Amino acid sequence: MKKKIGYVFLTALLVGVFAATEAPAIESEFHGQFRINSYFQESSDGDTIIGGSPAEADDAMASRLRFRPTWDVSLDNGVAMHLQLNIGHINSNLSNARYTLNGSSSGDPVVSLRHGYISAPIPFYEAFSLTAGLVPLSDKFGDTLFSSDWDYNPLAFVLNGDVSGIKVRVAHANANEGSEGTSAPEDDIDQWIVDADTEVGLGASYYALNVNSGSSRLGSGNTSANEHYVGVRYNTEVSSLDLGGWAVYNWGERDFSAGEMERSNSGFAVKGEVKADVGRFRVGLMGLYASGDEDFSDSTKDDSDAFITPMSIVGHTGYWGYTGKLNVQGPTDTGIDCQAINIDGADYCSGAGLGSGVTTVQANVSTNLIPDRLDGYAAVGWFQNNDVPASQEDAIGTDIYAQLKYHFSPNMALEAGIDYVLLGEGHPDNLEGGTTTESRDIMLLFSRLQLEY
Repeated sequence: MKKKIGYVFLTALLVGVFAATEAPAIESEFHGQFRINSYFQESSDGDTIIGGSPAEADDAMASRLRFRPTWDVSLDNGVAMHLQLNIGHINSNLSNARYTLNGSSSGDPVVSLRHGYISAPIPFYEAFSLTAGLVPLSDKFGDTLFSSDWDYNPLAFVLNGDVSGIKVRVAHANANEGSEGTSAPEDDIDQWIVDADTEVGLGASYYALNVNSGSSRLGSGNTSANEHYVGVRYNTEVSSLDLGGWAVYNWGERDFSAGEMERSNSGFAVKGEVKADVGRFRVGLMGLYASGDEDFSDSTKDDSDAFITPMSIVGHTGYWGYTGKLNVQGPTDTGIDCQAINIDGADYCSGAGLGSGVTTVQANVSTNLIPDRLDGYAAVGWFQNNDVPASQEDAIGTDIYAQLKYHFSPNMALEAGIDYVLLGEGHPDNLEGGTTTESRDIMLLFSRLQLEY
């Protein structure tokens, strides 16, 4: 009896303490993105199937809907929660299409958790905060190595802070936690991130990516990899110019299932960019080089000078350039993005060309044609591999992109345009059995109706 009285007393005391404690104020916001992408694409070689899937045929015409409802909650003590769902690539358009969370065996479309995380300041040291969950992560080199815009949202713990004016990010991410139905550690893909950026525009980073043997990454015959990245960057303004550049050194080892079991690679990538206002136009010019080596794909070689990106290892790409097909823009990233390449030469869909490297020069121009109503954008890019086997050519292609963007309101806009790409003989799409075939051209008409609320 005395115990029961004691429990009641403790319960009442706790209730009294919480009642006397001022509850944190809560703010909640529901927002998101709703869009419809449409496209018509025609190729001079319309029978070519990209990635082995009829849905990715060069000759294509489709419309796809994507909806990303987002919910943000914040407390006045600094604790916050973020949640975004992805109702994506809806191409069934049937009244009985089934929507399930985190995948379904009953067909397309699928409702999934795109990213969701909680964050809070570190007690007694609020210059730092901790974020945990499915966190959107991008590199500090212009989304060139890995990009949250392309759904790089691994399970991660991220520490962000400020030390005497230096912004710091330290993170550990698990990009893959075992194959479906298993949690075996040999399936894992782990990443480590350290960034530091100063107020004067100078920054440095260290990244590492470990791919264990059961993850089946890096293409056929590759069983594991351990890659490291060290880089520096600098961004500044000089008069009316925005100047930026970075350099990254990559080294690592990978295991193959045949031949020499362990081989190393080491390479580098550099980029320079300038942006300027010229009258009513905003003009950009960039040049990028990533080292390549034909020996990367040769299982009999011990090492190579190839630069390899995390995006190619995990099967992603990013918005690192100006053009619309060889490097996609937002309106061209749905259903017709298989010609996109990464800076290590890898084709987005097939992974072919990995380790060949890239040299590219690109330019763009944007302007406001009608105040608050109509914007214009155009870009051109030239792409070439740096080192390929003797049976292949270097030329990746030339890409020309132009679009208009009409604003119905500050929240809703329609983008529409055209992209023409001449795929060179060295583009992975033009390889058959590792041997170059003839070049071909692709013409794309596209639109994207998008509401952001």
